[in-house]
Amino acid sequence: MRSTAPRNLSAGHDRTANFFVVRIIPLDVFDTESCRRAHDVEVASDNHLRPWNSPPPFDTALLHWRHTDSVFEASRWLVESDGATVAVDRSSFPSPAISTPPSSTSRSTPNTADEVWAAP
Repeated sequence: MRSTAPRNLSAGHDRTANFFVVRIIPLDVFDTESCRRAHDVEVASDNHLRPWNSPPPFDTALLHWRHTDSVFEASRWLVESDGATVAVDRSSFPSPAISTPPSSTSRSTPNTADEVWAAP
């Protein structure tokens, strides 16, 4: 049977909490200085976790980031702490135009798995 008496949580444990205040902001791909900071953080991360990976040079990365893709909407978010960029979050989502299937009368074959299963 388990004891219902309160436990002494401080015995043998460091109860010091570390809190970090961060700011998360979208990366403006036309702000070259912000892009350079984001690229530096990504290169440092890639070199640390994947030493076999050679990240693209800044100019190449900038062209890629500024490219508008009609299939995927890509975004980058800067994570800043004490005024320094400490992380970059990358995300891509299907474009709303792609995720909305055309009408079924405009094609003869199903476009999605749901349509295949729903077909009579």
